[in-house]
Amino acid sequence: MAPAADSGKHYHRICTGLALETVNAHQDPAAEITLFGSCFCPFVQRAWVAFEYLNIPYKNITHPFEVEVDPYQKPKELLEVSPKGLVPGLRLNKYDPPRALNESTVIMEFLEDPTATAISPLAKLPLDARALVRLQSDHVNRSLIPAFYRYIQAQDETAQIEGGKEFLDAIEGLVSLFQRAEKEGELSAVGLWRHDGELGWADVSAGPCAYFRTSDLGTSES
Repeated sequence: MAPAADSGKHYHRICTGLALETVNAHQDPAAEITLFGSCFCPFVQRAWVAFEYLNIPYKNITHPFEVEVDPYQKPKELLEVSPKGLVPGLRLNKYDPPRALNESTVIMEFLEDPTATAISPLAKLPLDARALVRLQSDHVNRSLIPAFYRYIQAQDETAQIEGGKEFLDAIEGLVSLFQRAEKEGELSAVGLWRHDGELGWADVSAGPCAYFRTSDLGTSES
C-alpha cells in the first residue's frame, strides 16, 4: 500500500525536550519490542507511560519522518503491525516472523500481565480494589475519552459549549469513582487522585487527556 498523500494537517511529528531524550534512549536494535508511536496521540502516550513505569525494555521506532512514525502517512512498517494504520502499535521481535499488537488498552494489558511484581499497578492491588480500578478504566474508555474528542473537535460555539459540559461530566464521573474507592477504604485504587497516592491504572489511562485539558485548553488543574 502506497503512503497516503499529504493531508495538509499540521501536527508535531518530532518529540522535544525530555520526551526526545527518552526516545533517543530507546534505540537498541536488539530490543524484543518495537513501539510505533506519535508524540501527539494520547493513546500512544498512555502506552508509552506503561512501558516507562513498568521498566520494560523497548525500541522506539525511527522512521524517515525523523523520530516518529506518521500515522497519517500510513507507512508500510506501521501497517504491518496495525492494519488500520493507527498508533500505538507493537512489533514483537522475539518471534520469527515477528508478531504484532495494537490498540492502547490491549497493549497496556499485554505489558501489565507478565510483570506481575510489586511494581505492577494492578497485580499489587487487593481483588476488590482491582475491580474498582477496572470500573474506572471502563469509564475512561467509554465516557471520558469520547467526550474529550467531541470537545476538542467541536467547530461551532454551541457544540464547543455542549462538548465542554459533557467532558466535565465525564471527569466528574471519574472523580465519583475515586470517591467511591476512598469511601470503601480501598485507597490503593485511587491513584494520584490523592496527593499521597501512587501512579495507578486509571492515571495512565486518563492522564494524557487530563494533561491536555490543563495545558492546551487553559483550564484549571482543579
